[in-house]
Amino acid sequence: MVLATASNKGVPHAATVYYLVDEHFDLYFCTGEETKKFLNIKDNSNVALVVGTGPEIKTIQGGGKAEWIVEGQDEIMLRLGKNFDLQQSPFWPVAALQHKGIALMKINVEWMTFLHVFLEDGKYVEKKCKVFPK
Repeated sequence: MVLATASNKGVPHAATVYYLVDEHFDLYFCTGEETKKFLNIKDNSNVALVVGTGPEIKTIQGGGKAEWIVEGQDEIMLRLGKNFDLQQSPFWPVAALQHKGIALMKINVEWMTFLHVFLEDGKYVEKKCKVFPK
């Protein structure tokens, strides 16, 4: 997932993060406590996100508020690791890099849109579907 944040002065920042989605469509990710995304979220909790696949053009775009969570952190961290089968991956960047601390973040998604672009009768067709709020 690409996560976009902005500083309290409006300076944008985007980064790719491993993420987990729960049954309420809340998203979780980990980051170092000294990273731009963490510092931006501390000052400005508004975030935007994009998840895309290929080779077909299918994306989910969304936004909401991010918060640093502590309660239930161990269980969610374990689920994050299993979700990405980190035994098959050479490393998990947030765990492999030196950080002064690792923060588990939760995004309370407030809106989400699904976009699918495909070729039909020689022309590109765009289909959008608002997932929520409806």
